[in-house]
Amino acid sequence: MTLKQIVSLIILIPVGIILIAFIIANRASVALSLNPFDTADTSLVYHAPLFVWLFLALIIGIIIGGITVWFTQHRFRKALKDTQTELQGLKMDMSKKPDLTKTDLTVVDHS
Repeated sequence: MTLKQIVSLIILIPVGIILIAFIIANRASVALSLNPFDTADTSLVYHAPLFVWLFLALIIGIIIGGITVWFTQHRFRKALKDTQTELQGLKMDMSKKPDLTKTDLTVVDHS
């Protein structure tokens, strides 16, 4: 095993134990009401254990955060693509030019 795998196990095993303990401790059914104006309206009330609602909120937050990061990094991906395209063009130009020898180069002193 590599050091990275050992560190991952040292972190993931306690986190897994804590999550399992959290699930066992929060099995009671909790009502989620989506109608803030009429709490007696049962058509928009959903019942599930508390850990289900918390994990659902966590998953939705991870998805929204990932989408947000993906959109904010668009300009960097575009700049990388443009730079790669320019680099490929320069490589093509260099491959079309004849080989330069030391006698073909002119040294210019700008001092």
